[in-house]
Amino acid sequence: MGFQSIAQVSSLYGRGDAQTIVENCANTLILRCSASEGGGTAAFASQLIGEREIVRPHTSESESRDGEFLSQRRYSKTRSLQYVTEYAIMAAELDKLPDLTGYLKLASRLHWLRVAVRQP
Repeated sequence: MGFQSIAQVSSLYGRGDAQTIVENCANTLILRCSASEGGGTAAFASQLIGEREIVRPHTSESESRDGEFLSQRRYSKTRSLQYVTEYAIMAAELDKLPDLTGYLKLASRLHWLRVAVRQP
């Protein structure tokens, strides 16, 4: 099955059924797709690929003054890790993919692969 826009499938089968049809394809290849005003096919494809958890180090610094004389300063530095969940591939990234480059999900593999289709 192939389509250019999730809107094509949605208009034919309805939004819920369109999503069910696409999600149940065993093998999926996503090439460049547009991110229209409402997100469009690129947003749908980004959600289909899924999310990832990122761990980012975070450092915060503060300074305070104690005592009668404001010359007594205290500095503190705190380091922590922030766990952030984000789309693995953003819709804007899918909108800017080079020609014949995309993401492939095979039923036999756990993760999506970035691929380039070669022309003969």
